[in-house]
Amino acid sequence: MMRQGTSVQRGLLVALLLILAAAAAAVAFLFHREVWRIDVESEIAAPPAQVFALLATREGRLAWEPDLIDIAPLTGSSGSAGSTQLLYMRHDREHWQIEERWTRVLPERRLELERMGARTVAYLVVTLQAEDGGTHLRWREIRRYESAVGRLLAPLDIHRRRNRIEAGLARLAYLAEGG
Repeated sequence: MMRQGTSVQRGLLVALLLILAAAAAAVAFLFHREVWRIDVESEIAAPPAQVFALLATREGRLAWEPDLIDIAPLTGSSGSAGSTQLLYMRHDREHWQIEERWTRVLPERRLELERMGARTVAYLVVTLQAEDGGTHLRWREIRRYESAVGRLLAPLDIHRRRNRIEAGLARLAYLAEGG
């Protein structure tokens, strides 16, 4: 009887050690993974010119872009390659700023941006493709987390960010379609 209890205890101890090893491996993976990617696609029943105007103008962006409350131009002509802006962001009670640089602009087809925040650096590529009288939009965002804590919390942040992008693109579609 004593031996059976001992083998059960050993089995539980081995299971606990395996769980701890798996948790340590997950933490080590998250700690070392700096780069995460978000891909979101949307079909919009409006031509690329209308969609592009909402993506590339201050007024358009303020109307749909999640968490964005203001844009202050820093250098260059707003909406052109090489220009930089300061984005003022708010979500719930949190406020922050992001410096944004437009690296490539192909009107009605493609935008490439870099966003540098306190905790992350993001590279965005937004492509527009005319399809059946509408627009196929693809949003690709590569996020790099600067701190160890940021890397550990990245899965939660990526999930939240993807949801905010999807909601924003739904709002963009609504506006582009005449809503």
